[in-house]
Amino acid sequence: QVMKFGGFPNEALAYGYELLRLHFDDPDAHRGFIFNLLPFEPQADVPEFPEAKEGCAVCYVENDETQENGMIIEDWTTPKMSRQEYPPQHPLSQAMIGKKVGDPVILAKGSLGERAATIKVIASKYVFRYQDSMKNWQIRFPDVQGLESIRVVRVNKEGKEEADFSAL
Repeated sequence: QVMKFGGFPNEALAYGYELLRLHFDDPDAHRGFIFNLLPFEPQADVPEFPEAKEGCAVCYVENDETQENGMIIEDWTTPKMSRQEYPPQHPLSQAMIGKKVGDPVILAKGSLGERAATIKVIASKYVFRYQDSMKNWQIRFPDVQGLESIRVVRVNKEGKEEADFSAL
C-alpha cells in the first residue's frame, strides 16, 4: 500500500506478485497482491498481450472439452508447475509463444495422438493471478475471512440469465 499510494504502482504490483509467489500459502500475501489491482488510483500499467509471450497467461480449452485451463509463461525465477507457472523453455510454453486468441495449439504429442486445444484468452500474468486469488480465496483459506464468491445470476423461466441478488 505504501508503494502504491507513494506513487510507485508498477513497482508495488511487481513486488506484490513476487511476494505472492514466495508465500503462496499465506493469505496475507494474496491480500497484498490483490490490493494492487483494485480500482484505486494510482493504477499500475498492466501490459496487454496480442499474442502469447513471456510474462503472459494463456487460457485454453482442449478439443472436445468445455473446461478452461490456464497457464503462465513465467518470466521470473523458479516457476512452479503446481501453480500453473511454466518456464519459457518448457514445451507447453513453446507451443503457446507467438499464438493469438482463437489459434489452435498442440499441448502434447503422444504415441497414440496429439492433445490439441484452442486459445481463448491471453492476458497479463498479473490479471490471471488476481482472478485466481479472488476466485479461489474461500477454497484455499476456508477459515480466513476476506473474500466470498457467490453467483448473482440465475436463469429465468424463459431460459435467459438475469441478476439475482437475493443471496445478498
